[in-house]
Amino acid sequence: MARNTYDSETKAEILSAVLEARAGKRKWPEAHKAAKEAGYKGGLPSLMIMFRKNKNGKAKNTRGPGRPRKLEISGTGMSAEIERIVSEAVQSRINTAIDAAIAELGKLKV
Repeated sequence: MARNTYDSETKAEILSAVLEARAGKRKWPEAHKAAKEAGYKGGLPSLMIMFRKNKNGKAKNTRGPGRPRKLEISGTGMSAEIERIVSEAVQSRINTAIDAAIAELGKLKV
């Protein structure tokens, strides 16, 4: 579908009609009807975007903050001890595997 462009006068009329409707505590579909009477040719979602981007071309952020950061467990208590034991076990397995690989490579050289 082709994008509608409006001259500044028509756009101002559309936005003032929407602002008046929304200030009067009317719902978006009613504001859409008022905008249609003022010369708007698009759908309701596009009207909402146009209305929200009105100030300096930037959309107003209507969403709240995102998910909070993951809390990191401090290195105290039982969790630190468990983490140390697991880390040592993993490191020993890695070292064993590396030693076995080096031994196999050493056999190939001869």
